[in-house]
Amino acid sequence: MAQSLRLLAVPFLALALTVLVGAVVATGLPAGAQGGVPPVTNIRVASEPNSGEVVVSWDAVPAATHYRIGYVNMEVDYWLAKASCTAEWIEAFVYVDVNARNLPVRNGRAEYAIRRISPGARHAFTVLTSNNLVDSGHGGSVSGEFFWPSSPRWKFLPGRDTLPAGITRPAGECTEPATSPGNRNTDRAALIAFYNATDGPNWTNDSNWLSNARVGAWHGVTADLNGRIIRLSLHGDQHLTGRIPPELGNLANLEELELGGNGLTGEIPPELGNLASLERLSLGGNGLTGEIPPELGNLA
Repeated sequence: MAQSLRLLAVPFLALALTVLVGAVVATGLPAGAQGGVPPVTNIRVASEPNSGEVVVSWDAVPAATHYRIGYVNMEVDYWLAKASCTAEWIEAFVYVDVNARNLPVRNGRAEYAIRRISPGARHAFTVLTSNNLVDSGHGGSVSGEFFWPSSPRWKFLPGRDTLPAGITRPAGECTEPATSPGNRNTDRAALIAFYNATDGPNWTNDSNWLSNARVGAWHGVTADLNGRIIRLSLHGDQHLTGRIPPELGNLANLEELELGGNGLTGEIPPELGNLASLERLSLGGNGLTGEIPPELGNLA
């Protein structure tokens, strides 16, 4: 069975100390294709009987150790990204990095199921390759440069492709909704506190952290079109150690927090109960102690 790009929704408390895998990241511009592992060819997209579900398939590349599978909603997300503070359409590119050995290959073709796309909307799909040759500097390796498929880069699923009413590029400096607590500066400060508290310099991959790059380009961080943090995903042997700092509770727009499979210790800070937008929490596979703070019950 093909794997899923998005996890099925489950009640929040069931996620309290679980390890989630295969989740979506939407950060930064994927690397261009120049040499390296061969690109994929013959991308196909087939609609499934279930609404909002498609299967993307392509000719498997034996030299690839990882694939980056993603799409862009051409009806809404593309135009919202163009109208955002950054005006970069690539902000609308939603993708997941998958180990090639975990994908089913039938008759020389690999495939991956994508669920919960907007029914009836036009989408563009692509698959990139990587040979995972980047040394992390900590006794392991991390996914290296990804290479675009040869022309055409995108396979389109037909559907609506119209500019939504009222979508225009902002004039002057972008402003945030008055109802949104905090701002981009408080989000950045919370991430810096997290990096310092969990021995960031010794993570498996701390690409762009503490740099002047927009926070959405920091490894494992996803920002919305206003630059607010909506996802922090550093699960799976990223070598995070130390305690989870209470400052994470200041990420007012955070929807997903995935830190499972690391070496975090201490108690879960009750300040995480301030994350009113949180939908997914993954802390399993660490050395955390104590009870689940009752404040997390506010998020159920």
